[in-house]
Amino acid sequence: MTQQEILKPKHIKVVFERRSLAMTPEQWAALDWIANQTDSLAKGGPRRGQPSWRNFIARIANESAEMKKTKEKKDASELDAVKLEIKASFGESREIAITKAGDIPT
Repeated sequence: MTQQEILKPKHIKVVFERRSLAMTPEQWAALDWIANQTDSLAKGGPRRGQPSWRNFIARIANESAEMKKTKEKKDASELDAVKLEIKASFGESREIAITKAGDIPT
């Protein structure tokens, strides 16, 4: 496993890891086919514009990260809604601190 550092805008350092993957020729062909079907194309290099399993894998990882962020935002907005309901039930004069959905005010 090797690591490569790349500077992004505003000098934010990002560390990338490159790993190898041992698969049969049939498995590689299947991965290339999926990359083609999902328009996962190489962004540069000699294979620019051609189906890229690396790009496909990166897209899966990025989508998973985005899905997690979206879920966290949804959970936070649902918690805010619960807090508003509880405040409405108990009145504005009572201080209510809720840290997780499901906590019951005392």
